[in-house]
Amino acid sequence: MPTFDDGQNEWRGEIAVPAGHQGCEPPDGGLVLQNITHQQYHFARDVRTIGFWITYIKTEKTGSKEESKFYILDRNNFDFQCIEKLAAADLDLKKQDFKQPADTTEYFLSTLRSFSYFPFTYAIRAIYKSKKTFFPANCEMGSLTINQSYLFTAYSSVPGHEPTGGLSAARFFPQINTRFLRNVQFNKSVYPQYEVKSIRFDTRLHITLDTFVDTPAVPTTAITTPKNFSGTFRDLEAIATVPGRAAQTIFEAAEKPLLFEMAAKGFMHGTNQLTEKIKAWDNVHWWGARWKTKSHVIGPDTKELLHISAPGAFFAVHFHWRWGGAARDTHALLPNTAYHTSPQFKGNITDSGPLMDPGIPDQDLQFAVAQYDVATDPEKVALTSLSKADFPTLFTSKTKPTDISAGDNLVMWLGASFNRSQPGDVLSGTQLVHGFFFAHNPEPGFFSKVGSTSAVYFPNDEKSIRAAPAWERY
Repeated sequence: MPTFDDGQNEWRGEIAVPAGHQGCEPPDGGLVLQNITHQQYHFARDVRTIGFWITYIKTEKTGSKEESKFYILDRNNFDFQCIEKLAAADLDLKKQDFKQPADTTEYFLSTLRSFSYFPFTYAIRAIYKSKKTFFPANCEMGSLTINQSYLFTAYSSVPGHEPTGGLSAARFFPQINTRFLRNVQFNKSVYPQYEVKSIRFDTRLHITLDTFVDTPAVPTTAITTPKNFSGTFRDLEAIATVPGRAAQTIFEAAEKPLLFEMAAKGFMHGTNQLTEKIKAWDNVHWWGARWKTKSHVIGPDTKELLHISAPGAFFAVHFHWRWGGAARDTHALLPNTAYHTSPQFKGNITDSGPLMDPGIPDQDLQFAVAQYDVATDPEKVALTSLSKADFPTLFTSKTKPTDISAGDNLVMWLGASFNRSQPGDVLSGTQLVHGFFFAHNPEPGFFSKVGSTSAVYFPNDEKSIRAAPAWERY
């Protein structure tokens, strides 16, 4: 299996290729990265796109109805191009040009402009062009070009990853860019007619972080039995004062670590306000088990399990798609913080809106955190069995979620959608522009003083969550 590294031997891993295939193209299903590490710390076993759903509006003389179809990036539907590796010198954002064809480097660089303040140091990408038979006959869209890319940054605190700018980390962006071109032969006098209403890509990330006793150190062996945790948080819209409770100062809700598997929403139609009373989550954090040795006067030493600090999150993968208004208040307490220099904390639609490609205001983000299961491993089963038209039903078909509170071998699943509120709206853009960041250095003193390393549950307490296990929790 071919390997990759970012030229500095920081980000390293393997690129999956078709079985018995020595060519330059990715396998059916798309570009797959495996056994990813950063500075030798383990990050993920497997990252890939599962496939995508297109919802069409089919119009007959008698009326219209919606039809959804699932596709994978395979050679039946697409022409593949060779995998490209781009070094820092190739990622010159001054060479952006959206007028170039979608398979050019200039066009690809243009797709990065929404968050161009991140200094990308390395990229791996593949390009797929739809075949003439891809869309239904008499569809308004004539072709679809997909840029699938994985982008990386160096380990740094600039630009800031959280509002204070005190946490160093490296960024990882698993991005999909779509470019639709219209069908010039589309005929509104011929039936049936097809219009594209939405497109949703599903991504699977088998994040597998190291575990430690006492002081973290670069691991010398591969992870055999992962013991990872995940937590979900929703930010407050203004900093609160809760004596002795750091998490409640900036979070409106928290489940750390998750007690059960979860399938929930990040935002729908560009907002985290799902109903009048229910708000979606704003971020997911992921960490490996860490124990602290406790010595006793009588008897052997014991180990105390610690969790990531909140706020802060030492040695964790952070996945923030929205920062609440509390981030705006940070500068009042800590002047000259990263909030002033990084637009990522302000959102695209409003100051505390979701972080997304501003060219498409109607987007959805759904996610799931689930226990690893051979039945949902894309190395062992067909990709067509790993996605449902209604995203959460891939997971919620189980009678109830599994208890993962003691740590487990966990997998993150994402469903990211572009929607058209009106027929003229565009569907060409980039998903997951905010990316992930991976921290693995001891936290600065600020976080170590204010962050809690114990389990945290509010406003729903642990007892009430356990009393009625549910996949979707807010």
